[in-house]
Amino acid sequence: MGLGAVLAASCLSNDDPYSAGFSFLKPANGVSFLYANNVADSVVLFSYGNWKISNYGGYNNSWVTLPLTTGEGERIYGIRCEMTQNTTGESRSALFRIDDTSHPGDANAAFGFWQYATRGDGSLGNAADVKAIIGSDGSRIDIAYDGLHRPTSLRIDKDGASLCRLTLSYNDRDSMVNVTQDGREMRSYYLNDYQPIVLRSTTDTVMYSSLYYNYTPISANIAFNYEHRRADSKLNTCVRYLFPNGGASLSADSLHNADTLSYFKGQQLVRKLGFEYAQKDNRHQSVDVNQLLLGVDECDPYLLLSLYRYCRNTSIVRRARGARDDITIETELNSDQSVSRMTVVNGNGTIVYTFEY
Repeated sequence: MGLGAVLAASCLSNDDPYSAGFSFLKPANGVSFLYANNVADSVVLFSYGNWKISNYGGYNNSWVTLPLTTGEGERIYGIRCEMTQNTTGESRSALFRIDDTSHPGDANAAFGFWQYATRGDGSLGNAADVKAIIGSDGSRIDIAYDGLHRPTSLRIDKDGASLCRLTLSYNDRDSMVNVTQDGREMRSYYLNDYQPIVLRSTTDTVMYSSLYYNYTPISANIAFNYEHRRADSKLNTCVRYLFPNGGASLSADSLHNADTLSYFKGQQLVRKLGFEYAQKDNRHQSVDVNQLLLGVDECDPYLLLSLYRYCRNTSIVRRARGARDDITIETELNSDQSVSRMTVVNGNGTIVYTFEY
């Protein structure tokens, strides 16, 4: 029996004059959806009678810890739950049963947790953290992370010159992320995916935006824009994603590859590429390796770190073609399927990137 079917099977008796039953403020609709790097959640409930929580038969709940499993009626309880990070490479579920012990057998309900195979950035929960990427063109990228595999710093250098310095800090109490790029600070709220919703400062905005057709927004699973706007409009950049065959699912754990990317600077289209993908998964390492397609000079740091996960195509690009570009990519993988070496051939130029973990 599926988790959804079980959650629908709660009961409440009306045969006697007493009140019995449960009300959940959280999980809403009886189930919480979590990412692979979420390690805490909460249950908020009200019960008319005394209650007890037990494991629902047939489910492996060992990855979830409930510090409180009994309580009294006519009270609201908030229970902080802890869980381990999901490193299985597959989604998983845990299901619990709550019974009214004041009137055994007359009222019960179920609630549960669903943890995705992927982290909030779209990488798999068992993906390796890329610590450094060294390019044969004199480039070097260094990245640091916290215990939840969230990036905390990024530096991109080429031939000894600094191209980008990025630092990130997370306030989990207020669900805020602060990002400083080369001295400019931005901040944003985030949900349990730890992804910025809109990064803003007095000079910068980094965000998704919708496309419109006849003044009607196009669904994001068909097309969307990723934009970095600066107060000086000449520095605005935009990448437009177009998905094939009428669209693709953008839900967590879904597989989606954009058919075409269009690159804008200011209002000017500077490059349009169509893609062919290899049968290689782009989710086995923390970074989006496709962002190295155009070299570090054109690499967007926010997309490399997958701070905007819908921009991470889930397969590694094999070939990109445009009006003036014909780019081929070859990748060598480690035993855990993370990228070991990546060779990018663009015209007569070849760059080999070596990944360190």
